[in-house]
Amino acid sequence: MQPKQVKLFIYLFGLLIAITACQPQLLPKPKVEKGILDLRLWHFETQGNVDLSGEWRLYWAQLLSQNAPDSGFIYQLTPQMWNGSLWGYKSLPGHGYATYRLKVIIGNQYKNKRLGIKLNYVNTSCAVFVEGERLGEIGVLATQSTDYEANLNPSVYTFDCEKDTVEVMIQVANYQDRFGGIVGNMRLGTEQQIRDEHQAKTNYVFFMIGILLIMGLYHLSFFFFRRQNLAALYFGLVCLVIAMRMLVTDEFVITDLYPAIPFQLSTKISFLSFYWAVILFPYFFHTVYPQDFSKRVCQVIGIVGLIYSVITIFTDLSFYTQLLTAFQLFTLAFILYAFYFIGLILWKKRNGSIIFTIGVLCIIAAAINDILHANEVIETFIATPLGLLLFIFSQTLLLSSLFSKAYKSVEDLSQELATINANLEGTVKTRTLEIKTTNEELNQTLEELHQNLEVVNLQRTELSEKNVEITSSLNYARRIQQTILPQASLIESVFPDSFVLFLPRDIVSGDFYWFSNTSKNILVAADCTGHGVPGAFMTMIGNQLLYEIIENRQITEANQILSYLHTSVRKIMKQDATGSREGMDLALVIIDQENKKMEFAGAKNPIVYIQNEQLHYIKGDRISIGGEAHDQHQSFNKHIIDISVPTTFYLFSDGYQDQFGGAQNKKFMLNKMKKLFLEIHTQEMSTQKTILENRLKEWIEEGRERQIDDILVIGCALK
Repeated sequence: MQPKQVKLFIYLFGLLIAITACQPQLLPKPKVEKGILDLRLWHFETQGNVDLSGEWRLYWAQLLSQNAPDSGFIYQLTPQMWNGSLWGYKSLPGHGYATYRLKVIIGNQYKNKRLGIKLNYVNTSCAVFVEGERLGEIGVLATQSTDYEANLNPSVYTFDCEKDTVEVMIQVANYQDRFGGIVGNMRLGTEQQIRDEHQAKTNYVFFMIGILLIMGLYHLSFFFFRRQNLAALYFGLVCLVIAMRMLVTDEFVITDLYPAIPFQLSTKISFLSFYWAVILFPYFFHTVYPQDFSKRVCQVIGIVGLIYSVITIFTDLSFYTQLLTAFQLFTLAFILYAFYFIGLILWKKRNGSIIFTIGVLCIIAAAINDILHANEVIETFIATPLGLLLFIFSQTLLLSSLFSKAYKSVEDLSQELATINANLEGTVKTRTLEIKTTNEELNQTLEELHQNLEVVNLQRTELSEKNVEITSSLNYARRIQQTILPQASLIESVFPDSFVLFLPRDIVSGDFYWFSNTSKNILVAADCTGHGVPGAFMTMIGNQLLYEIIENRQITEANQILSYLHTSVRKIMKQDATGSREGMDLALVIIDQENKKMEFAGAKNPIVYIQNEQLHYIKGDRISIGGEAHDQHQSFNKHIIDISVPTTFYLFSDGYQDQFGGAQNKKFMLNKMKKLFLEIHTQEMSTQKTILENRLKEWIEEGRERQIDDILVIGCALK
């Protein structure tokens, strides 16, 4: 979009607002109060015709004749539906019949002159009387639904003003529409004024319909010759639908073309055109900016709109009109989304977004006006045609800009193609020479690659041999590590109901377990710093230190064992001097079955035990064995657990709970592990081991992961 075009459209839009706002200030017009309108000081020729809005007398369930007594009435604001107005102690329904009555005091200057009344919407049949003379009827007026016939046809009624005071009565009956009463404006003036105003509005409507039909057919023909342009299809359909709606709204000009149109048909056209317009606009927005306007939103609006359309086509007016308010709220929700969409294309600076936004805002403002006008919230006019006219103008500017850019691109490409053709022969020679040179370089490169490949093959052979040697060494180291680890059969001989799940990540492990039953039954589950070879070295150190502390020094207090182990690791690793942080996390239990007591001490690692179907969890101290602590002599806490009742406990490293996997590729987590322990603790230990192993395998496979750490879980049941 060219800046000049943008400025032009903004200037025109601002000028339209200025013209609308800068209307001349007129004297306050007289208003109907308490059923009387005083026009003695009013001159129609200089001050214009008069709006008959105000407090009319309403006689419910009465069809009055002239000079009927003024009893049994209420003052009813008009135009306004009578629904909900209080008649005595009850609220008036939408269906029924009544008489509206007004006395107009007219100055002597209009005596024996011809005046006119313009009557807009009355739901749904009425008869107009002035001084007892029946000026006309819309539909068939009756006191019962079986006898009356509905119709809508804004009309002009004229009469001779023979008195100073004129009585106007309008009899209204409604047995179909959701609203009852006079819901459209009424105007009073000279016959010529009223007819001119009616004709001007009718001409305006036909003018707008003509523009809409032309633009709609133009865009449809554009789509016919270029089927890829769906925006032209939807925009053309929007123009035709709005043109169809203009026939049955405001001035109701369809009666000029088809006077005998049934009321049900005209009302269905009004509702359907509204629903179809709401369906088509989102699809148009999506085709113009497919990356920004959600297709799912289009589908939702389309489904809802089609459901409402089917209901409207196959049901009676008294039913489908009750659903309109819900669809209007749904339309407002779509308008809110449209504001978000507009902000999005402006923020992303899409091509033509400014002009497009101004046009859409005109449509949205017109739609909001029409919804509020239809629900009698504001008293304006049907603004959709005017908003659409501005929108069409904005789209014309946008399309002209796009076509201009397209033509310029074609011209540039044509010129570039001519230049290429002119230099094609020289280009071919140059390319041929370049290809020849490239082939020679390629042959030389292939020869060098062949030589490099031979070197790589030799290196790969050497690496393969070294890998075999390293793997053999690691396998030997694993056999050594397995020899040092206590046999599971030794643990099972003391605790028959137990298992050890030991799954190294690599050939050798950084996790290890330790068991002693010389003086006391002591069981340890440890996780050393690192895994693989570095971790395995630490397991050798940890295993030997535990043997020295427990077997040689006879230290058998859980917390003291950890304190001595902490001090020993720091000394052996010379951590005070080197600052190294190698160490281990572990959980240690000392089981005294004779006294039914179990001691627990932990360096970061916890214990889980279950008694009487209740799971208990004791955290280890927030201290690692070895390099994390600056104090060489570190104290640990001891916990005493009563095992006088059947107890199942579990010691474990962090490998199981930290394993990634599952559908969302997350860690298994401690809480899920505790729930699993509680779920399986009553089963045989061998079965528990199998379940833990299978659950871990499924978790890893579901997340398409691999084992990330060494895994150690020890379970034991004490009867």
